[in-house]
Amino acid sequence: MTPTMRRRNRVREAQTAPDLVKPYFSDETTATESTLLSDVGLLRTQASTLSSEIEDTHHAMQGIDIRQRASVKVRKGVPTLLEELTEDRGMSWSDVARLVGVSVSAVRKWRTGGQASPEKRKELAELAAFLDVLEESSVEDPARWLEVPFYLPAGYTVRPVELYIRGHRTELLDVACGRRDAEDVLDAAYPSWRETRRSSLEVFTAADGLPALRARDS
Repeated sequence: MTPTMRRRNRVREAQTAPDLVKPYFSDETTATESTLLSDVGLLRTQASTLSSEIEDTHHAMQGIDIRQRASVKVRKGVPTLLEELTEDRGMSWSDVARLVGVSVSAVRKWRTGGQASPEKRKELAELAAFLDVLEESSVEDPARWLEVPFYLPAGYTVRPVELYIRGHRTELLDVACGRRDAEDVLDAAYPSWRETRRSSLEVFTAADGLPALRARDS
């Protein structure tokens, strides 16, 4: 081995791994990568914010749609609204009563000409409007769909009607349209659902022979 070759070998042996790769990762390259990572993080944050804003806007538009439909239906008399809900949609008196927050006897009085408060008349109209929107969202039997338990992990039973009662109507439409998973919606809109392993409501056969909902015995 010549003296020149021996000197080259000593230089190579003296170089550490970082010394060998350093030329490939200059300060300029590292700075560029840092900038790119920062830009990616910013873009992800902006995308997440935009997605949230789009969802909020979509829900607002759905809410406006339901209210506009209800503003037309509320012109009908209470007996006509009840006929639409029970005869056309197949809801039981118990279902109607629970969804608008009154007793079954109150609903039966409305049917025979009893006066409903303006607020309850509005809620009847909004329920009828919501069922229309559900049907247009490919739910063939909206009234019954509200009673069918969501597909959740074994041991958990929550029905769409429970979210409706809590005012989460646009979130229900997301599930009905397949835009969001029921479990995801429940985590956001009804966080305590995992604390119980059964629904607070149960289906039973009402006096009129139709399936209805009632509070489950504790």
